[in-house]
Amino acid sequence: MRLSTHASDTVRWGVAFTLAGYAQPAAISTVLRLMADQDDDVRDYATWALGEMHEADTPEVRAALWRNIDDRNEHVCGEALKGLAARGDEDVIPHLISRLKPDCRVFELHAAESLAAPALLPALLALDAQCGEPARGESHYWRNRLGDAIAACQPKHA
Repeated sequence: MRLSTHASDTVRWGVAFTLAGYAQPAAISTVLRLMADQDDDVRDYATWALGEMHEADTPEVRAALWRNIDDRNEHVCGEALKGLAARGDEDVIPHLISRLKPDCRVFELHAAESLAAPALLPALLALDAQCGEPARGESHYWRNRLGDAIAACQPKHA
C-alpha cells in the first residue's frame, strides 16, 4: 500500500491490481485513493477493482464511484457506472438512460442488467430497435448483453 504513491504509474497500477482481491479497510482506502490517480489506466483499474471486485458499500465508496462516472476516460466512466448499478443505486438510472445509445459499450448494458430496473426497459427496447444485427456487425457479445439487459429489466409478475 505504501507503493500507491510511487512515481511510476506501472507500480501504482500494480498496487490497484494486487489490492483488487482484498476487502480489508486499509486496502479499500488505498483503492479509493487510486481511483483519483492522474493516470487513466490506474484510475480505470482501481475503479474496476472497487466497483466489480469489492462488495464494500459505504458513503465513501459511492462518492468515489459517483466522482468517476463523468471521468474523461470512457473505461473509468463505465466501471463507475457498473459499480453503482451493482450496489443498486437507482440514482444512476438517468445517467444510464442517457448512455444507452447505438454507440454505447458493454459497460452500460452490464449496468442495466445488474440494476434490472423496469425504468430502463424503454431505452433498451429503443436501442434494440435502432441496432439490428447489421448495425453492430460481428459484435454478437454486445448483442447478447443487450438481450440479457432487456430480459433483466422486464417487469416481474407475481
